[in-house]
Amino acid sequence: MKKLAAVILALCLTLGMCLGAASAEELPRFRIGFVYGEPTSKLGEQFINSLNYVADDLNIEVVVIETGFGESGTATLESVAAAGSVDGIISAAGASPAWMKAINGIPFVAIGSSFPSDPAEVEELCSYDNFLGAIQDSDYNAGYSAAQSLYEAGCRNLCLAGLTQGMSAAHDARVQGVLDFMAEHPDFNLLADDYSRAQYAPAIS
Repeated sequence: MKKLAAVILALCLTLGMCLGAASAEELPRFRIGFVYGEPTSKLGEQFINSLNYVADDLNIEVVVIETGFGESGTATLESVAAAGSVDGIISAAGASPAWMKAINGIPFVAIGSSFPSDPAEVEELCSYDNFLGAIQDSDYNAGYSAAQSLYEAGCRNLCLAGLTQGMSAAHDARVQGVLDFMAEHPDFNLLADDYSRAQYAPAIS
């Protein structure tokens, strides 16, 4: 339900409207692009189902945009903007200044965990008029609660693997939540940690 609420709010932000008494037929028709790295994944399908759940009532057509991961996303968004196929974009695959340039003024909202944490990059994102903001869960509390659950279950030795620090504000906050809980419990030991995306699979194995 948290993700559904976030999607509804993102739709409102993107369109600059609120849910009122008007029927869908009375609302203007919009095509909203939904950006995700792997839309056919389980999480991707849940996002899309949530969007489609509210789309009809808002007179919206959802256009799924698969960006993959890495540099290919910029080229994909450039093609979408050039085709004029969407009126706004909701991204659950992150945001970057390069993406803002690529979409050429299309209103853009980021949701979920893949949002940069580097202050300079965030400041540059906010300098674009079409960047309307980002909606995120409390990732710090998620990390803190995860560590607390492990501790209460009897775990006293932990190995921690995460994305490269600075790549995602959400992942950084989760790690900080874990570390802060561990700092409050001296008998909770961090045996090893790794924050390199390239070494993520070896780290968790």
